[in-house]
Amino acid sequence: MNQKKLLSTSLILASLILNCISTAFAEGTYEDVSRFKEYDIEDMPEFIREFIFNPYLYYFEPYANEILYLWDKGIVEGYSDGTFKSTNTINRAEFLKIAMEASDYELVGSNCFPDVKNDWYAKYVCSAKKQGLVQGYPDGNFYPAKEITLAEAAKIVSEALKIPVDESYNETWHHKYIKALEQYDAVPVTAETFGKQITRGEMAAIVARVMANKSIYLSATYESIKMLEENRAKFNDITNPDSELFSAYVSSLNIHLDPAEVLEIIPEQTSKEIRYLVSKNIRSMLGDGSINQMFLFEHNSVPYMVYPIALRHIVMPTLDAETLVFADTGNKITTHKAVNLLKDKRTVYQVNDKPESLSIITYEDIDASTFTILNEDAREICLTNTLCIYKDKNNLYYTDNIGLVVKEEADPLTFELFYEEDERLIEFMNLRLFKDKNYVYFYNVITDSIDIIRDADPLTFVMFADDSRSFSHYFKDANHVFVYDYNDMDENEYASFTLIPGVNPQTFNISTYEQN
Repeated sequence: MNQKKLLSTSLILASLILNCISTAFAEGTYEDVSRFKEYDIEDMPEFIREFIFNPYLYYFEPYANEILYLWDKGIVEGYSDGTFKSTNTINRAEFLKIAMEASDYELVGSNCFPDVKNDWYAKYVCSAKKQGLVQGYPDGNFYPAKEITLAEAAKIVSEALKIPVDESYNETWHHKYIKALEQYDAVPVTAETFGKQITRGEMAAIVARVMANKSIYLSATYESIKMLEENRAKFNDITNPDSELFSAYVSSLNIHLDPAEVLEIIPEQTSKEIRYLVSKNIRSMLGDGSINQMFLFEHNSVPYMVYPIALRHIVMPTLDAETLVFADTGNKITTHKAVNLLKDKRTVYQVNDKPESLSIITYEDIDASTFTILNEDAREICLTNTLCIYKDKNNLYYTDNIGLVVKEEADPLTFELFYEEDERLIEFMNLRLFKDKNYVYFYNVITDSIDIIRDADPLTFVMFADDSRSFSHYFKDANHVFVYDYNDMDENEYASFTLIPGVNPQTFNISTYEQN
């Protein structure tokens, strides 16, 4: 068998950017989620169990890591039904409780406002009043049940956690407090006005980021929120990458790029805009389709790929954005596989998206204009298995767990699937047989390769109708009988077709053969 692994003619490292883009999952986040599995599961509220043991749900919560952090510190507990309700708004008493528990102030007191008596929140409110953190409203009341705004939350956190403020930021009463939170990337990018009634998730983002003193790479700023407030009628234009206001808005955000992202080949501003677009849209991608899908987009003629479930995006500025598609589907969406192939008008590429081996492999010898998935049968196999089979005008190719392999003996014009087993519990272990005008082939699930069945005649090769064994199958052609055996139960793994010598395919009996 003359099977040749295609070697790349170039590795493009400088032109590929890989990033985690979630505000909760960026590099430098607070805790390794697996650490929380050390807790007794019975001691966990339901929302913590869901974050930790249901990874797909974890990806849908933009402030999951911050909520975990505050729960671990004993600052938040969730509701009695085990939920956290991160999208619910939070009132002034609830927020002050969390801010004061995050501080080092003594928590005592009661009857400090006409509407704050001996309630559960009295010690937090009264301690805050004693420290000068809250003064109440002009009528003398505190209004504990009133929902808290971003501006109010910024003031309380800045003062409770003793963040230095710059008095020169005096455009509004809350200007200096929002700027103080910016130092910690603690202004939630989901906050669109200073008077916004913040959610419980946004509360967690504000408090946890200040406590942990970690950069999260993406947050709003005083300037970005001011821009939104002053252009409410144009809000959809501001966040639309085709608008004139978009670049100015992204420039006003806090977006910290890793050094690897700042490439001369594309402007830094374009990198920041792509990061913002991915952060803004990734959860809608997760919600709209399969959690294991991948998408291609372009911005300012720079293509980038998004893998939502991994909260990852890859920028590929040297590839042609207009013609770039996934090779298996021929469009800009596919299912993530061990080997992910792209093609543009120039050639075919393989994206290695593992952080430890980040690269683009370029296959220069493939004819991109005719390179395509073999046929619809091959497309179905490709979407659910490691094996993907392609062809161009010259060769047949398939993917293993590493890359693209050329099968030089195969004829791309006549190669086809003609038998597919459907009885294995694990689908990729099913036996698949192929043939062309010259040979019969089988997919070897142990070696992850397409192997020739030597001596088999593609015109007359068929399966015995009375085959009944679970791991051995019998096949015949006009002159031979073959047995297929498969074993993955021990270290001596194998999958093979063996020619049974000295038997007549016309009179061969499986039961007699196995008894002997």
